[in-house]
Amino acid sequence: MQKYSLLLLFILILRIETEAQVHFKLGPIVGMNSTELSTNIPYSRQTFGSGIAAGAFARLEIGKWYIQPEFMYVSKSSTLTGLNTSSNPSDINFSVSGYDINGLLGYELFKVGELANIRGFLGMGQSTNNTNTFNYEGITLPKVNLASGSTNFIAGVGTDVLRFTVDFRYIRSLTELYNASSYTIATNVFLLSLGIKFF
Repeated sequence: MQKYSLLLLFILILRIETEAQVHFKLGPIVGMNSTELSTNIPYSRQTFGSGIAAGAFARLEIGKWYIQPEFMYVSKSSTLTGLNTSSNPSDINFSVSGYDINGLLGYELFKVGELANIRGFLGMGQSTNNTNTFNYEGITLPKVNLASGSTNFIAGVGTDVLRFTVDFRYIRSLTELYNASSYTIATNVFLLSLGIKFF
């Protein structure tokens, strides 16, 4: 009986300790991104486009681990120059905007003093394209080949300083944004974001 009482006491202490390390954060997030296109089309040069991200995040911290769902409006753009698909050099201008729903799993790698830390995280996301344009030699490509969204893989590092959270992440689309018989296009996005943690 005494062994069971000690075991019950140990479980109770462990539960209290675990609950004491659980924290919930919520706040806005804004960022700037740069987009690279992955494609099987031969081209001479690519110009990374810029875009914005704005939305909200929630974070459930459990010890050094955390789970972070996000909802953001995101715009992306890029340009391929000198396509070898005709006798004359041509461009493809890519522009898309929509909403991203992400789920991240992160871990605190180490602390920097008492007020900051360094984190690493991985996750998956789903992009929904509201407006999208592929312009080729001044002609908008048929939207029948444009995907309505994409599934994304996310990896990055970040830091928390007081109530501020700064992340740098790489976002790779796992599904094609444009899929025609002649070529395919997917995106690689690099996003730098700033968030503010409330509560």
